[in-house]
Amino acid sequence: MKTKSLLIILVMLLFLTAAFIPANISAEEYNGTRPTKEHLYINETNVKDLVTEGVLKGSGTPEDPYVLENYVLYGPVLPALWIVNVSNIVIRNVVISPGKNESNWGRTGITIQNASNVVIEDVTISYMMQGIIAYNVHGLKVSKISAVVNPDMGYAIQLFNCTEVEIKSVDVLSGHVLLVDGTKKENFDVKVEDVYKSDPKDPTIKYPYLYFFSKDSVILSPGELTKDIERIYGGMFVAFSGRVILDGVYFYDDVIVVNSESLGVWNTGIRNARFGIMAKNVPSVGVYSSWIYNAIYGVYVENSDSVNVKSCIINYTSWGVFLINVNSFNVSNNYIRRSTSNAVYIDHSRNGTITHNLILNVGSYGIWLSQGTENVSITWNNIYMVGRISELTTGYGADYGRNNSWDHNFYGPMVPSGPYNVTGSAKSCDKHPLNDSIPILRVSFGKNTFVLRESALFVGVEVITVNDTTNDIEALRNFTVTIYGKKYSTPENSTIITTYVERQGDALTVRYGSQELVIPLPEKISKRSYRIVAYVLLGAGIALLVTGIYMNRQQKKGRK
Repeated sequence: MKTKSLLIILVMLLFLTAAFIPANISAEEYNGTRPTKEHLYINETNVKDLVTEGVLKGSGTPEDPYVLENYVLYGPVLPALWIVNVSNIVIRNVVISPGKNESNWGRTGITIQNASNVVIEDVTISYMMQGIIAYNVHGLKVSKISAVVNPDMGYAIQLFNCTEVEIKSVDVLSGHVLLVDGTKKENFDVKVEDVYKSDPKDPTIKYPYLYFFSKDSVILSPGELTKDIERIYGGMFVAFSGRVILDGVYFYDDVIVVNSESLGVWNTGIRNARFGIMAKNVPSVGVYSSWIYNAIYGVYVENSDSVNVKSCIINYTSWGVFLINVNSFNVSNNYIRRSTSNAVYIDHSRNGTITHNLILNVGSYGIWLSQGTENVSITWNNIYMVGRISELTTGYGADYGRNNSWDHNFYGPMVPSGPYNVTGSAKSCDKHPLNDSIPILRVSFGKNTFVLRESALFVGVEVITVNDTTNDIEALRNFTVTIYGKKYSTPENSTIITTYVERQGDALTVRYGSQELVIPLPEKISKRSYRIVAYVLLGAGIALLVTGIYMNRQQKKGRK
Protein backbone atom coordinates (compact mmCIF):
# COMPACT_ATOMS: atom_id res chain seq x y z
CA MET A 1 0.00 0.00 0.00
CA LYS A 2 1.33 3.42 -0.92
CA THR A 3 2.17 5.85 1.81
CA LYS A 4 -0.62 8.21 2.86
CA SER A 5 1.20 10.96 4.65
CA LEU A 6 -1.30 13.75 5.17
CA LEU A 7 1.57 16.19 5.69
CA ILE A 8 3.07 15.47 2.30
CA ILE A 9 -0.30 15.68 0.57
CA LEU A 10 -1.07 19.06 2.11
CA VAL A 11 2.20 20.48 0.84
CA MET A 12 2.11 18.91 -2.61
CA LEU A 13 -1.45 20.06 -3.31
CA LEU A 14 -0.01 23.56 -3.61
CA PHE A 15 1.89 22.64 -6.77
CA LEU A 16 0.19 19.66 -8.41
CA THR A 17 -1.22 21.51 -11.43
CA ALA A 18 -1.34 20.79 -15.12
CA ALA A 19 1.38 22.24 -17.32
CA PHE A 20 0.46 25.32 -19.34
CA ILE A 21 2.32 26.56 -22.39
CA PRO A 22 0.70 29.41 -24.37
CA ALA A 23 0.07 29.03 -28.06
CA ASN A 24 2.70 30.03 -30.58
CA ILE A 25 2.71 33.50 -32.15
CA SER A 26 3.00 33.85 -35.92
CA ALA A 27 3.15 36.76 -38.33
CA GLU A 28 -0.45 36.15 -39.43
CA GLU A 29 -1.64 37.55 -36.11
CA TYR A 30 -0.32 40.96 -37.17
CA ASN A 31 -2.11 40.95 -40.54
CA GLY A 32 1.08 41.84 -42.37
CA THR A 33 1.44 45.14 -40.52
CA ARG A 34 5.02 44.41 -39.45
CA PRO A 35 8.09 43.57 -41.51
CA THR A 36 9.64 40.15 -40.90
CA LYS A 37 13.20 38.86 -40.82
CA GLU A 38 14.66 35.41 -40.26
CA HIS A 39 17.97 35.18 -38.39
CA LEU A 40 18.78 38.88 -38.38
CA TYR A 41 22.54 39.20 -37.83
CA ILE A 42 24.04 42.55 -36.84
CA ASN A 43 27.79 43.09 -36.45
CA GLU A 44 30.33 45.88 -36.81
CA THR A 45 30.75 45.33 -40.56
CA ASN A 46 27.12 45.21 -41.70
CA VAL A 47 25.44 47.60 -39.26
CA LYS A 48 25.81 50.63 -41.54
CA ASP A 49 24.32 48.68 -44.44
CA LEU A 50 21.31 47.79 -42.30
CA VAL A 51 20.80 51.48 -41.58
CA THR A 52 20.97 52.24 -45.29
CA GLU A 53 18.44 49.50 -46.02
CA GLY A 54 16.08 50.92 -43.42
CA VAL A 55 16.20 47.92 -41.10
CA LEU A 56 17.87 50.05 -38.41
CA LYS A 57 17.54 53.70 -37.54
CA GLY A 58 20.08 55.95 -35.85
CA SER A 59 23.82 56.47 -36.03
CA GLY A 60 25.05 54.22 -33.21
CA THR A 61 26.11 56.92 -30.77
CA PRO A 62 24.96 57.19 -27.14
CA GLU A 63 22.88 60.24 -28.14
CA ASP A 64 21.48 58.63 -31.30
CA PRO A 65 21.60 54.83 -30.85
CA TYR A 66 20.74 52.27 -33.47
CA VAL A 67 17.06 51.32 -33.19
CA LEU A 68 15.35 48.13 -34.34
CA GLU A 69 11.61 48.26 -33.77
CA ASN A 70 8.23 46.91 -34.89
CA TYR A 71 9.69 43.75 -36.44
CA VAL A 72 8.64 40.12 -36.35
CA LEU A 73 11.79 38.00 -36.15
CA TYR A 74 12.08 34.27 -36.76
CA GLY A 75 14.75 31.95 -35.36
CA PRO A 76 14.10 28.31 -36.24
CA VAL A 77 17.79 27.25 -36.24
CA LEU A 78 19.99 30.23 -35.31
CA PRO A 79 19.17 33.13 -32.99
CA ALA A 80 16.31 35.24 -34.33
CA LEU A 81 18.41 38.32 -33.54
CA TRP A 82 22.18 38.02 -33.18
CA ILE A 83 24.21 41.11 -32.27
CA VAL A 84 28.03 40.98 -32.16
CA ASN A 85 30.44 43.85 -31.44
CA VAL A 86 27.77 46.54 -31.81
CA SER A 87 27.09 49.04 -29.02
CA ASN A 88 24.50 51.76 -28.45
CA ILE A 89 21.52 49.84 -29.78
CA VAL A 90 17.83 49.67 -28.85
CA ILE A 91 15.54 46.72 -29.62
CA ARG A 92 11.95 47.83 -29.17
CA ASN A 93 8.46 46.44 -29.81
CA VAL A 94 9.69 43.22 -31.43
CA VAL A 95 7.98 39.83 -31.62
CA ILE A 96 10.12 36.69 -31.85
CA SER A 97 8.94 33.19 -32.75
CA PRO A 98 10.35 30.04 -34.43
CA GLY A 99 8.91 30.88 -37.86
CA LYS A 100 5.83 31.14 -39.96
CA ASN A 101 3.75 27.99 -39.41
CA GLU A 102 6.72 26.47 -37.53
CA SER A 103 5.58 23.87 -34.98
CA ASN A 104 8.93 23.14 -33.30
CA TRP A 105 10.78 25.19 -30.72
CA GLY A 106 13.04 27.87 -32.16
CA ARG A 107 16.68 28.29 -31.14
CA THR A 108 17.28 31.56 -29.24
CA GLY A 109 15.36 34.81 -29.24
CA ILE A 110 18.19 37.34 -28.86
CA THR A 111 21.93 36.73 -28.50
CA ILE A 112 24.24 39.67 -27.74
CA GLN A 113 28.03 39.43 -27.62
CA ASN A 114 30.67 42.03 -26.75
CA ALA A 115 28.50 45.13 -26.59
CA SER A 116 27.69 48.11 -24.38
CA ASN A 117 24.68 50.36 -23.84
CA VAL A 118 22.02 47.91 -25.02
CA VAL A 119 18.30 48.41 -24.40
CA ILE A 120 15.73 45.65 -24.96
CA GLU A 121 12.15 46.69 -24.28
CA ASP A 122 8.64 45.66 -25.23
CA VAL A 123 9.67 42.28 -26.65
CA THR A 124 7.54 39.15 -26.88
CA ILE A 125 9.43 35.86 -27.17
CA SER A 126 7.32 32.85 -28.07
CA TYR A 127 8.23 29.17 -28.32
CA MET A 128 12.01 29.54 -28.33
CA MET A 129 14.46 27.21 -26.61
CA GLN A 130 16.12 30.24 -24.98
CA GLY A 131 15.05 33.84 -24.56
CA ILE A 132 17.79 36.47 -24.23
CA ILE A 133 21.47 35.50 -23.87
CA ALA A 134 24.08 38.18 -23.22
CA TYR A 135 27.87 37.65 -23.20
CA ASN A 136 30.29 40.38 -22.10
CA VAL A 137 27.76 43.18 -22.24
CA HIS A 138 28.28 46.38 -20.25
CA GLY A 139 25.20 48.47 -19.62
CA LEU A 140 22.18 46.28 -20.42
CA LYS A 141 18.59 47.33 -19.73
CA VAL A 142 15.85 44.75 -20.23
CA SER A 143 12.21 45.67 -19.63
CA LYS A 144 8.65 44.75 -20.58
CA ILE A 145 9.45 41.22 -21.72
CA SER A 146 6.97 38.38 -22.14
CA ALA A 147 8.66 35.01 -22.65
CA VAL A 148 7.59 31.49 -23.50
CA VAL A 149 10.75 29.38 -23.55
CA ASN A 150 11.41 25.67 -23.30
CA PRO A 151 10.11 24.40 -19.93
CA ASP A 152 12.98 21.94 -19.42
CA MET A 153 16.17 23.77 -20.42
CA GLY A 154 15.11 27.27 -21.43
CA TYR A 155 15.75 30.54 -19.57
CA ALA A 156 14.09 33.85 -20.32
CA ILE A 157 17.36 35.69 -19.58
CA GLN A 158 20.94 34.44 -19.27
CA LEU A 159 23.86 36.70 -18.39
CA PHE A 160 27.53 35.76 -18.72
CA ASN A 161 30.24 38.22 -17.62
CA CYS A 162 27.90 41.17 -17.92
CA THR A 163 27.99 44.38 -15.85
CA GLU A 164 25.56 47.15 -14.97
CA VAL A 165 22.46 45.14 -15.83
CA GLU A 166 18.90 46.19 -15.05
CA ILE A 167 15.95 43.85 -15.49
CA LYS A 168 12.43 45.15 -14.99
CA SER A 169 8.86 44.05 -15.76
CA VAL A 170 9.48 40.55 -17.09
CA ASP A 171 6.79 37.89 -17.29
CA VAL A 172 7.90 34.29 -17.85
CA LEU A 173 4.95 32.17 -18.94
CA SER A 174 6.97 29.01 -19.60
CA GLY A 175 10.52 27.94 -18.85
CA HIS A 176 12.95 29.30 -16.28
CA VAL A 177 13.55 32.89 -15.33
CA LEU A 178 17.19 33.90 -14.89
CA LEU A 179 20.69 32.45 -14.96
CA VAL A 180 23.71 34.61 -14.06
CA ASP A 181 27.38 33.65 -14.23
CA GLY A 182 30.69 35.43 -14.39
CA THR A 183 34.27 35.59 -13.19
CA LYS A 184 33.91 38.74 -11.07
CA LYS A 185 31.66 39.78 -8.22
CA GLU A 186 30.34 42.72 -10.23
CA ASN A 187 28.91 40.30 -12.80
CA PHE A 188 26.28 39.32 -10.22
CA ASP A 189 25.27 42.85 -9.25
CA VAL A 190 22.03 42.76 -11.24
CA LYS A 191 19.10 45.08 -10.50
CA VAL A 192 15.91 43.00 -10.69
CA GLU A 193 12.45 44.50 -10.29
CA ASP A 194 8.93 43.23 -11.04
CA VAL A 195 9.98 39.89 -12.51
CA TYR A 196 7.39 37.11 -12.35
CA LYS A 197 6.91 33.45 -13.17
CA SER A 198 3.35 32.59 -14.17
CA ASP A 199 1.41 29.74 -12.65
CA PRO A 200 1.52 26.73 -15.02
CA LYS A 201 -2.26 26.32 -14.84
CA ASP A 202 -3.46 29.92 -14.64
CA PRO A 203 -1.09 32.46 -16.25
CA THR A 204 -2.97 35.36 -14.66
CA ILE A 205 -1.55 34.22 -11.31
CA LYS A 206 2.04 35.39 -11.05
CA TYR A 207 4.71 34.52 -8.51
CA PRO A 208 7.47 37.04 -7.78
CA TYR A 209 11.05 36.18 -8.63
CA LEU A 210 13.56 37.02 -5.90
CA TYR A 211 17.10 38.28 -6.52
CA PHE A 212 19.56 39.10 -3.72
CA PHE A 213 23.10 40.40 -4.05
CA SER A 214 25.60 41.14 -1.28
CA LYS A 215 23.21 40.75 1.66
CA ASP A 216 24.23 39.97 5.24
CA SER A 217 21.56 37.27 5.29
CA VAL A 218 18.55 36.13 3.29
CA ILE A 219 15.79 34.59 5.41
CA LEU A 220 12.39 33.42 4.14
CA SER A 221 10.17 32.19 6.98
CA PRO A 222 6.64 33.48 6.42
CA GLY A 223 4.57 32.34 9.43
CA GLU A 224 1.41 30.27 9.71
CA LEU A 225 -0.95 33.20 9.08
CA THR A 226 0.60 33.87 5.69
CA LYS A 227 -1.69 32.81 2.86
CA ASP A 228 -0.49 29.88 0.79
CA ILE A 229 -0.22 31.95 -2.39
CA GLU A 230 2.04 34.43 -0.58
CA ARG A 231 4.49 31.63 0.24
CA ILE A 232 5.06 30.77 -3.41
CA TYR A 233 7.82 32.37 -5.45
CA GLY A 234 8.81 32.16 -9.09
CA GLY A 235 12.39 31.20 -8.25
CA MET A 236 15.29 32.80 -6.40
CA PHE A 237 18.91 33.77 -7.04
CA VAL A 238 21.30 34.75 -4.22
CA ALA A 239 24.90 35.85 -4.81
CA PHE A 240 27.75 36.94 -2.54
CA SER A 241 25.67 36.96 0.64
CA GLY A 242 25.83 35.59 4.18
CA ARG A 243 23.63 32.81 5.44
CA VAL A 244 20.56 31.85 3.42
CA ILE A 245 17.63 30.15 5.18
CA LEU A 246 14.45 28.85 3.55
CA ASP A 247 11.75 27.70 5.95
CA GLY A 248 8.27 26.63 4.87
CA VAL A 249 8.21 28.29 1.43
CA TYR A 250 7.60 27.05 -2.11
CA PHE A 251 9.14 27.80 -5.50
CA TYR A 252 8.03 27.31 -9.09
CA ASP A 253 11.59 27.55 -10.41
CA ASP A 254 15.26 27.25 -9.47
CA VAL A 255 16.66 28.16 -6.08
CA ILE A 256 20.25 29.19 -6.90
CA VAL A 257 22.77 30.32 -4.29
CA VAL A 258 26.35 31.15 -5.30
CA ASN A 259 29.42 32.46 -3.49
CA SER A 260 27.60 32.76 -0.18
CA GLU A 261 28.30 31.69 3.39
CA SER A 262 25.73 28.93 3.90
CA LEU A 263 22.42 27.54 2.69
CA GLY A 264 19.87 25.85 4.95
CA VAL A 265 16.56 24.56 3.60
CA TRP A 266 13.75 23.14 5.74
CA ASN A 267 10.21 22.09 4.86
CA THR A 268 10.38 23.70 1.43
CA GLY A 269 8.95 22.61 -1.92
CA ILE A 270 10.34 23.19 -5.41
CA ARG A 271 8.65 22.32 -8.68
CA ASN A 272 9.24 22.82 -12.42
CA ALA A 273 12.88 23.84 -12.04
CA ARG A 274 16.05 23.04 -13.95
CA PHE A 275 18.48 22.96 -11.04
CA GLY A 276 15.97 22.50 -8.23
CA ILE A 277 18.33 23.61 -5.48
CA MET A 278 21.73 24.72 -6.76
CA ALA A 279 24.57 25.81 -4.48
CA LYS A 280 27.93 26.74 -5.97
CA ASN A 281 30.88 27.90 -3.89
CA VAL A 282 28.82 27.70 -0.70
CA PRO A 283 30.86 26.16 2.17
CA SER A 284 27.91 24.69 4.11
CA VAL A 285 24.72 23.31 2.54
CA GLY A 286 21.85 21.50 4.24
CA VAL A 287 18.52 20.41 2.74
CA TYR A 288 16.11 18.77 5.17
CA SER A 289 12.55 17.42 5.04
CA SER A 290 11.85 19.14 1.73
CA TRP A 291 10.57 17.96 -1.63
CA ILE A 292 11.59 18.59 -5.22
CA TYR A 293 9.41 17.59 -8.14
CA ASN A 294 10.01 17.77 -11.89
CA ALA A 295 13.52 19.17 -12.33
CA ILE A 296 16.66 18.27 -14.26
CA TYR A 297 18.65 18.26 -11.01
CA GLY A 298 17.07 17.77 -7.60
CA VAL A 299 19.91 19.03 -5.41
CA TYR A 300 23.02 20.27 -7.23
CA VAL A 301 26.06 21.32 -5.17
CA GLU A 302 29.49 22.28 -6.51
CA ASN A 303 32.55 23.27 -4.46
CA SER A 304 31.46 22.90 -0.84
CA ASP A 305 33.04 21.80 2.43
CA SER A 306 29.93 20.17 3.92
CA VAL A 307 26.66 18.97 2.39
CA ASN A 308 23.69 17.26 4.05
CA VAL A 309 20.62 16.06 2.17
CA LYS A 310 18.30 14.32 4.62
CA SER A 311 14.71 13.12 4.72
CA CYS A 312 13.73 14.63 1.37
CA ILE A 313 11.41 13.49 -1.41
CA ILE A 314 12.93 13.95 -4.87
CA ASN A 315 10.69 12.87 -7.75
CA TYR A 316 10.93 13.06 -11.54
CA THR A 317 14.44 14.36 -12.13
CA SER A 318 17.35 13.42 -14.35
CA TRP A 319 19.71 13.39 -11.36
CA GLY A 320 18.31 13.33 -7.84
CA VAL A 321 21.39 14.43 -5.87
CA PHE A 322 24.40 15.71 -7.85
CA LEU A 323 27.60 16.64 -5.98
CA ILE A 324 30.88 17.94 -7.42
CA ASN A 325 34.01 18.64 -5.38
CA VAL A 326 32.48 18.28 -1.92
CA ASN A 327 34.78 17.57 1.02
CA SER A 328 32.25 15.93 3.34
CA PHE A 329 28.66 14.87 2.72
CA ASN A 330 25.73 12.87 4.05
CA VAL A 331 22.87 11.75 1.82
CA SER A 332 20.46 9.79 3.97
CA ASN A 333 16.85 8.83 4.60
CA ASN A 334 15.64 10.23 1.28
CA TYR A 335 13.01 8.90 -1.08
CA ILE A 336 14.34 9.38 -4.63
CA ARG A 337 12.06 8.17 -7.39
CA ARG A 338 12.09 8.19 -11.19
CA SER A 339 15.50 9.68 -11.91
CA THR A 340 16.13 9.14 -15.61
CA SER A 341 19.93 9.10 -15.17
CA ASN A 342 21.13 8.58 -11.58
CA ALA A 343 19.46 8.96 -8.21
CA VAL A 344 22.79 9.93 -6.62
CA TYR A 345 25.78 11.13 -8.65
CA ILE A 346 29.07 11.98 -6.89
CA ASP A 347 32.03 13.49 -8.75
CA HIS A 348 35.49 14.30 -7.33
CA SER A 349 34.18 14.32 -3.77
CA ARG A 350 35.30 12.62 -0.60
CA ASN A 351 34.48 11.58 2.96
CA GLY A 352 30.82 10.86 2.39
CA THR A 353 27.98 8.66 3.58
CA ILE A 354 25.08 7.46 1.44
CA THR A 355 22.75 5.47 3.67
CA HIS A 356 19.12 4.55 4.32
CA ASN A 357 17.82 5.92 1.04
CA LEU A 358 14.92 4.45 -0.90
CA ILE A 359 15.87 4.66 -4.59
CA LEU A 360 13.12 3.53 -6.94
CA ASN A 361 12.69 3.44 -10.73
CA VAL A 362 16.01 4.76 -12.04
CA GLY A 363 16.84 5.07 -15.73
CA SER A 364 20.56 4.29 -15.49
CA TYR A 365 22.62 3.49 -12.38
CA GLY A 366 21.08 4.06 -8.97
CA ILE A 367 24.29 5.40 -7.39
CA TRP A 368 27.24 6.58 -9.48
CA LEU A 369 30.65 7.43 -8.02
CA SER A 370 32.77 9.17 -10.64
CA GLN A 371 36.54 9.55 -10.87
CA GLY A 372 38.19 11.36 -8.00
CA THR A 373 35.56 10.21 -5.50
CA GLU A 374 37.03 8.51 -2.45
CA ASN A 375 36.30 7.38 1.08
CA VAL A 376 32.54 7.08 0.60
CA SER A 377 30.37 4.59 2.49
CA ILE A 378 27.33 3.25 0.64
CA THR A 379 25.32 1.14 3.04
CA TRP A 380 21.77 0.15 4.01
CA ASN A 381 20.10 1.54 0.88
CA ASN A 382 17.18 0.16 -1.12
CA ILE A 383 18.05 0.36 -4.83
CA TYR A 384 15.08 -1.00 -6.71
CA MET A 385 13.90 -1.20 -10.32
CA VAL A 386 16.80 0.24 -12.34
CA GLY A 387 16.71 0.56 -16.12
CA ARG A 388 12.94 0.60 -16.44
CA ILE A 389 12.50 4.19 -17.65
CA SER A 390 15.30 4.64 -20.19
CA GLU A 391 17.47 2.81 -22.71
CA LEU A 392 20.73 3.72 -20.97
CA THR A 393 23.25 1.18 -19.71
CA THR A 394 21.99 0.26 -16.29
CA GLY A 395 23.04 -1.20 -12.98
CA TYR A 396 22.41 -0.77 -9.29
CA GLY A 397 25.70 1.02 -8.72
CA ALA A 398 28.88 2.20 -10.45
CA ASP A 399 32.20 3.10 -8.84
CA TYR A 400 35.12 4.72 -10.66
CA GLY A 401 36.69 6.22 -7.53
CA ARG A 402 38.81 4.60 -4.85
CA ASN A 403 38.61 3.43 -1.25
CA ASN A 404 34.82 3.38 -1.32
CA SER A 405 32.81 0.86 0.67
CA TRP A 406 29.59 -0.83 -0.47
CA ASP A 407 27.90 -2.96 2.16
CA HIS A 408 24.47 -4.26 3.26
CA ASN A 409 22.42 -2.73 0.45
CA PHE A 410 19.23 -4.21 -0.98
CA TYR A 411 19.29 -4.61 -4.76
CA GLY A 412 15.99 -5.59 -6.29
CA PRO A 413 13.88 -7.05 -7.65
CA MET A 414 16.66 -9.24 -9.15
CA VAL A 415 18.32 -9.90 -5.79
CA PRO A 416 21.95 -11.06 -6.24
CA SER A 417 22.50 -14.66 -5.17
CA GLY A 418 25.91 -13.77 -3.78
CA PRO A 419 28.22 -10.77 -3.48
CA TYR A 420 27.26 -7.92 -5.80
CA ASN A 421 30.10 -6.71 -8.03
CA VAL A 422 29.71 -2.99 -8.59
CA THR A 423 30.31 -1.74 -12.13
CA GLY A 424 33.42 0.39 -12.65
CA SER A 425 37.20 0.54 -12.52
CA ALA A 426 37.26 0.60 -8.70
CA LYS A 427 36.16 -3.07 -8.73
CA SER A 428 34.09 -2.53 -5.59
CA CYS A 429 31.98 -5.32 -4.18
CA ASP A 430 29.07 -5.49 -1.76
CA LYS A 431 29.87 -8.75 -0.01
CA HIS A 432 26.72 -8.72 2.11
CA PRO A 433 23.78 -7.72 -0.10
CA LEU A 434 20.44 -8.05 1.65
CA ASN A 435 17.68 -10.41 0.62
CA ASP A 436 14.88 -8.14 1.82
CA SER A 437 14.18 -4.44 1.56
CA ILE A 438 15.13 -2.10 4.39
CA PRO A 439 12.64 0.03 6.37
CA ILE A 440 13.63 3.67 5.89
CA LEU A 441 12.85 6.28 8.55
CA ARG A 442 11.62 9.63 7.23
CA VAL A 443 10.58 12.81 9.06
CA SER A 444 8.49 15.69 7.73
CA PHE A 445 7.21 18.91 9.25
CA GLY A 446 3.67 20.25 9.24
CA LYS A 447 2.79 22.85 6.63
CA ASN A 448 2.56 25.56 9.28
CA THR A 449 5.66 24.52 11.20
CA PHE A 450 8.57 26.97 10.90
CA VAL A 451 11.74 25.58 12.42
CA LEU A 452 13.44 28.96 12.39
CA ARG A 453 11.26 30.53 15.04
CA GLU A 454 9.18 27.88 16.85
CA SER A 455 9.93 25.79 19.91
CA ALA A 456 7.00 23.40 19.41
CA LEU A 457 7.48 21.51 16.14
CA PHE A 458 4.69 19.53 14.50
CA VAL A 459 6.37 16.48 12.97
CA GLY A 460 5.27 13.49 10.97
CA VAL A 461 7.25 10.25 11.14
CA GLU A 462 6.98 7.45 8.58
CA VAL A 463 8.78 4.20 7.97
CA ILE A 464 8.75 3.31 4.27
CA THR A 465 10.04 0.37 2.30
CA VAL A 466 9.53 -1.45 -1.01
CA ASN A 467 6.71 -3.89 -1.66
CA ASP A 468 8.14 -6.72 -3.75
CA THR A 469 4.68 -7.61 -5.05
CA THR A 470 3.59 -4.19 -6.30
CA ASN A 471 7.15 -2.98 -7.01
CA ASP A 472 6.24 0.26 -5.31
CA ILE A 473 6.69 2.11 -2.06
CA GLU A 474 4.91 0.83 1.03
CA ALA A 475 4.48 2.48 4.43
CA LEU A 476 4.69 0.31 7.53
CA ARG A 477 1.91 0.24 10.11
CA ASN A 478 1.95 -0.06 13.87
CA PHE A 479 5.52 1.00 14.57
CA THR A 480 7.20 2.87 17.41
CA VAL A 481 9.91 5.53 17.29
CA THR A 482 11.82 7.53 19.87
CA ILE A 483 11.99 11.33 19.64
CA TYR A 484 14.27 13.07 22.11
CA GLY A 485 14.24 9.89 24.19
CA LYS A 486 10.44 9.61 24.38
CA LYS A 487 8.53 6.80 22.64
CA TYR A 488 5.73 7.47 20.18
CA SER A 489 3.58 4.87 18.40
CA THR A 490 1.22 5.03 15.46
CA PRO A 491 -2.51 4.89 16.08
CA GLU A 492 -3.92 1.46 15.32
CA ASN A 493 -3.45 0.53 11.64
CA SER A 494 -2.01 3.97 10.85
CA THR A 495 1.10 4.53 8.74
CA ILE A 496 2.23 7.82 10.29
CA ILE A 497 2.96 9.32 13.66
CA THR A 498 2.01 12.99 13.97
CA THR A 499 2.80 14.91 17.12
CA TYR A 500 4.09 18.14 18.57
CA VAL A 501 7.54 17.95 20.12
CA GLU A 502 9.42 20.63 22.01
CA ARG A 503 12.74 21.28 20.29
CA GLN A 504 15.77 20.44 22.36
CA GLY A 505 19.10 21.88 21.38
CA ASP A 506 20.14 22.40 17.80
CA ALA A 507 18.82 19.18 16.22
CA LEU A 508 15.76 16.94 15.98
CA THR A 509 16.72 13.35 16.79
CA VAL A 510 14.46 10.43 15.87
CA ARG A 511 15.27 6.73 16.29
CA TYR A 512 13.65 3.65 14.80
CA GLY A 513 15.33 0.47 16.00
CA SER A 514 19.04 0.93 15.35
CA GLN A 515 18.37 3.65 12.76
CA GLU A 516 18.90 7.24 13.88
CA LEU A 517 17.93 10.33 11.91
CA VAL A 518 19.38 13.64 13.08
CA ILE A 519 18.04 16.80 11.42
CA PRO A 520 19.95 19.97 12.38
CA LEU A 521 17.77 22.94 13.30
CA PRO A 522 18.70 26.58 12.72
CA GLU A 523 19.17 28.98 15.57
CA LYS A 524 15.85 30.66 16.28
CA ILE A 525 15.53 34.22 15.04
CA SER A 526 14.37 36.99 17.36
CA LYS A 527 10.87 38.45 17.19
CA ARG A 528 12.28 41.65 15.73
CA SER A 529 14.06 39.72 12.98
CA TYR A 530 10.89 37.80 12.27
CA ARG A 531 8.93 41.02 11.87
CA ILE A 532 11.44 42.18 9.27
CA VAL A 533 11.06 38.92 7.37
CA ALA A 534 7.27 39.18 7.59
CA TYR A 535 7.30 42.71 6.15
CA VAL A 536 9.43 41.58 3.22
CA LEU A 537 7.03 38.76 2.44
CA LEU A 538 3.98 40.99 2.84
CA GLY A 539 5.48 43.42 0.35
CA ALA A 540 6.05 40.60 -2.12
CA GLY A 541 2.44 39.49 -1.66
CA ILE A 542 1.11 42.99 -2.34
CA ALA A 543 3.29 43.26 -5.45
CA LEU A 544 1.89 39.93 -6.63
CA LEU A 545 -1.68 41.24 -6.43
CA VAL A 546 -0.91 44.61 -8.00
CA THR A 547 0.68 43.00 -11.07
CA GLY A 548 -1.99 40.36 -11.56
CA ILE A 549 -3.06 41.80 -14.94
CA TYR A 550 0.43 42.53 -16.27
CA MET A 551 0.50 39.63 -18.72
CA ASN A 552 -2.78 40.57 -20.40
CA ARG A 553 -1.65 44.19 -20.82
CA GLN A 554 1.71 43.07 -22.20
CA GLN A 555 0.15 40.75 -24.77
CA LYS A 556 -2.31 43.41 -25.91
CA LYS A 557 0.44 45.98 -26.25
CA GLY A 558 2.60 43.60 -28.27
CA ARG A 559 -0.22 43.04 -30.79
CA LYS A 560 -0.86 46.71 -31.59
